[in-house]
Amino acid sequence: MKKYDIVIIGGGFAGASLAYKLSKLDSSLEIVLIERNAVGCKPVSAFTFTDVVSDMGIRNSVRQYYNQIEIISTLGARESYTYDDDVFAFIDYKKACEELVERSGCKVIFEEVKSVKGGKVELKDEVMEPKVIVDASGQGYKFRKELGMDVPGIENHLYLKKLTNCSITNPRSLHLVFGDIGTNGGWIYPINDTECEIGVAERMRSGAKITEFPEKQKKNMECFIAHQPYGGMLESSRSESETMVFYPYEPVKRVVKGNVVFLGDNAGMVHPVFGMGIHYIHKIGSICAEHCVQAVHGNMKRLKEYQNVWDSLLKSDMNAWIWGQVFWGLNTEQIDMIIKIRSKSQVDKLNVLSELRGHIGNSKGSLFLVPERLYWVLVKEVFINKIKYKIKYCR
Repeated sequence: MKKYDIVIIGGGFAGASLAYKLSKLDSSLEIVLIERNAVGCKPVSAFTFTDVVSDMGIRNSVRQYYNQIEIISTLGARESYTYDDDVFAFIDYKKACEELVERSGCKVIFEEVKSVKGGKVELKDEVMEPKVIVDASGQGYKFRKELGMDVPGIENHLYLKKLTNCSITNPRSLHLVFGDIGTNGGWIYPINDTECEIGVAERMRSGAKITEFPEKQKKNMECFIAHQPYGGMLESSRSESETMVFYPYEPVKRVVKGNVVFLGDNAGMVHPVFGMGIHYIHKIGSICAEHCVQAVHGNMKRLKEYQNVWDSLLKSDMNAWIWGQVFWGLNTEQIDMIIKIRSKSQVDKLNVLSELRGHIGNSKGSLFLVPERLYWVLVKEVFINKIKYKIKYCR
């Protein structure tokens, strides 16, 4: 039986970035990363913040920087915020993961893990006995289920396309579109003047039957490309590639069991409104790395303390999650009204960045920037969701 300090399961951004963070904290650690397919194999690109790119040293993976964001309704309302410097980045997911793993210097094994029971990692022909196991294997929850733990209750199913022959008016402006497309909208990430990646999402309960999902998503995409509130940029576009992926949209309650720690998608680390996850993994992954290193060096209580940190994060970010659930319950007309009011109000553009970051403990949403007839509806929904989330997550 081989002994290691830390075994990381999964070579996506959660696993790759953790390996890099661990190596920076303690280069003497014996770290193994196990991936059943290829490092960074999820067929997506990702939107994040420029400070995350700088912190992780993954500038080579950036496909485009943005200094503007437009929040658009399919009925025509539009908010636009421009910043003095680049604040967002669109990265090549696979390239970023490969670079982080290479810089970590960890051992990589391409094989499927069969089990993590008993604090051991079982492969086809060998069993490892690490001091700490980090499950960063993403959606699927195989090991959470094996250990009898809760799983995220909601999932986002994404349909993505790369388009060419576009007419991008400002390639340094990204677009978030809300309305009657999929479960309330989609997004446009320009790559240059003529290329972009677009996506639509369907939100559903975990484990729901999705037999009609592919065709429904394709219809959503057709509607998205046909919508013209964003200036007809996609009117003459051609599809170069397409893919479908899905990921959790709700946090779990427990992230530690014995010497097994959960990080990334299988912990539901996504923004409650905008669905982004890279910057959560960066922030929480740094905390996870520090606790894992100290656990390896003999203080296993640090893993329980990591669970306490997670509990505190869920409590402090409760308002952001509540606003997310309430927001996605609105219809297209209500969302359009909110965007119109926000566009005419003096919304601080730095507060918009704060809203986009989500898990920071001070997201106030847009509850007070709504028509009076909608205000009391939202107050009621916020109250109901606050009770639900407190019962579910607050110990």
